[in-house]
Amino acid sequence: MKPEVIAIIGGTGKMGKMFKKLFEKQRYKVIVAGRETKISPKEAVSQADVIIISVPIRNTEETIKEISPYIKGTSLLTDFISVKVNPCKWMLNANCEVIGGHPVFGPLKNVNGQNFVLCPARGSRYLEWYKKTLKKMGLNVLIMSPDEHDKSMAIIQCLNHLSNIAFATSLKALNFNLSNNLVSPNFELRLYPVGRMLSQSEEMYADIETENPYSKEAAKAYFDVVSIMKTMIENKDKSSIENLIREARGYFGDLSKESLELTTKILEGMHKYKNKTWKK
Repeated sequence: MKPEVIAIIGGTGKMGKMFKKLFEKQRYKVIVAGRETKISPKEAVSQADVIIISVPIRNTEETIKEISPYIKGTSLLTDFISVKVNPCKWMLNANCEVIGGHPVFGPLKNVNGQNFVLCPARGSRYLEWYKKTLKKMGLNVLIMSPDEHDKSMAIIQCLNHLSNIAFATSLKALNFNLSNNLVSPNFELRLYPVGRMLSQSEEMYADIETENPYSKEAAKAYFDVVSIMKTMIENKDKSSIENLIREARGYFGDLSKESLELTTKILEGMHKYKNKTWKK
């Protein structure tokens, strides 16, 4: 089923603006509604065939409750929220088709090849249209359950962000000078993704860490390993540290060799970029 009007609720943010352009390129009428727009979310959803929730995680439930009575029964309600179990439950309270959605990337100039997850929750009239439309945008569409999504994101997002936050906070606790010239290329390669994360919304990361139902398991696994390694270091237990590394290498398999080759190219590119920038 092909819609005529798409409403993005909270579409004044970066993701909403990006997808507004992507849908408009495919000649869909897109209505954007938020706190500061002339049209209210209630008015927007009453006109729309497809409604997309694009608000912070902490505002998702109240937003869905606010607009649900105004959604047509023939419409599709979906979202761009980074967790899926609870948002899908909340959306199912509306009397319409529901598909959970998650663009697994931030705002980009080119989304070609990026992953987009769909979690069908009720109905099937819009699913094929949505898949085809996203693929036309150049996106790689993955279909899974909300539970499967959140289990994976607890590692891909929560564990990754937890590691970055812990690393940055440890540097601060150690009073490390970030301008220190005595740094290795590998340290810089670790530093920049952390800095990239810190340049973005702390509220978003706090929501992702606390609202994913499986994030506690990821945090416990991380804490347990760090605690074990702390004891190994205190005891100067070199053989145990070596065993941990060997076991991890075996788990990574061919990815270890691929990583070495790729990061070598990245480091060479970083060096060239920095030298070019400094000369300016």
